[in-house]
Amino acid sequence: MRKYPLVYAFFIWTVTLSGQLYAETLTLDECVQEALNHNRDIILSINDILDAAADRAKARSDFYPHLSLDSSYAKAKVEHSGDLPSDDKWRDSSGYSLNLKQALFYGGLYTKNRLADIRERGAKFRSHAVKELIIDNVLSKFLDIHSLVEVKKVLTESRKIAREQTRLAKAKFDLGMASETDYLKSTVEEGRYMIELVGIDGQIKSGLAELNMIMGRLPESELKLSPEDEQEIFIPDFNTASALVKQNNSELKTYENSWQAAKIELQISKERLLPGIDIKASHSKTRSEIENEKRTETDNRIGVYFNIDLFSGYSKKTEIKKSTVARAKARTEYLKKQDELIENLSDTYTRLDTLTKSLKIYNKNLISAEKESALAKQLYELGKVTILDMIDANHALISSRSKIIQIKNDIKKNKSRIRLLTGGYSD
Repeated sequence: MRKYPLVYAFFIWTVTLSGQLYAETLTLDECVQEALNHNRDIILSINDILDAAADRAKARSDFYPHLSLDSSYAKAKVEHSGDLPSDDKWRDSSGYSLNLKQALFYGGLYTKNRLADIRERGAKFRSHAVKELIIDNVLSKFLDIHSLVEVKKVLTESRKIAREQTRLAKAKFDLGMASETDYLKSTVEEGRYMIELVGIDGQIKSGLAELNMIMGRLPESELKLSPEDEQEIFIPDFNTASALVKQNNSELKTYENSWQAAKIELQISKERLLPGIDIKASHSKTRSEIENEKRTETDNRIGVYFNIDLFSGYSKKTEIKKSTVARAKARTEYLKKQDELIENLSDTYTRLDTLTKSLKIYNKNLISAEKESALAKQLYELGKVTILDMIDANHALISSRSKIIQIKNDIKKNKSRIRLLTGGYSD
């Protein structure tokens, strides 16, 4: 009976340890969700929204009346100079005052609430833009890692071919049918593939670390990726995409929102030239004792008060000028960003068209490279070509395969970029 607790504890320890040893396997959607939940930039952008919401609530507070209470208590002793007799007694006095103030109008009272709403909306646009960028970064890194894995498969197969070439060159050298140079060259070629494989492994490891950091995890966290989803990314034609950029791009919306905020700030600076109007009411009571006589005074007041600055050193006019310049600057920045995004979109479509055409060419080249590699091996076995001819043919084959993998990856990344620019990640 005493052994069972130890066996149970060992079982729990084994399960816990196995969870640490085996890497977690995530799909693309799971990687995106991890990033949305834990990415530091996204968390900061959400905090900015909460901060803007607090500013909006603060702006609303000026619509409510302000109520204050003052109270006092004092003791006084009066001493006279000259022939007047002095009073050696301390006199008590106490009182309180209840004050109510309700602002009816001042420059920016109502407009600044609109400004607070616009700024909160801008914080949401910025947060959404950050989320879209993080999603695009996750997808890009996910594709890059899978591309490296595919290249690694090509290099692993090439190393096997190089090893077979080395075996063949050694056999021919032993039979006196080839020089030692052929054997040494094939050995060097095999070593070159081994070095490239080590480099690929390093790139994959770095890519996984970067993906972990995007997802808000420690870079050294164990991670495995599920096979790539081959779902095609739909993209519209350029004219439709241009319209979607102007309509849906979150980054552009933040610039437009800043422009709208600058308009409101200019309106507020103009409103500050107008008088302020307040309703004030107060109730106060004071108790005092003078020459053994107790007195109580009560004061109740209510009124409407107007306040206007007659001269403030041109500060308000200067503020209007600065706000006017800020509005014009915000508008120019919005239009500039719109032009930059459309230009970026155009460049992306151009790259995508070039990559699509290049992929067709490389697919044709791959067929020729496969035939050339097989023929070069046969001719080398017959002694009609040198080892260099066979190595060159294999290089052409490997280059075609690797280039096709790279081009396919770049096509997907450019389509993802178009989706990002057109607000395709808004859902």
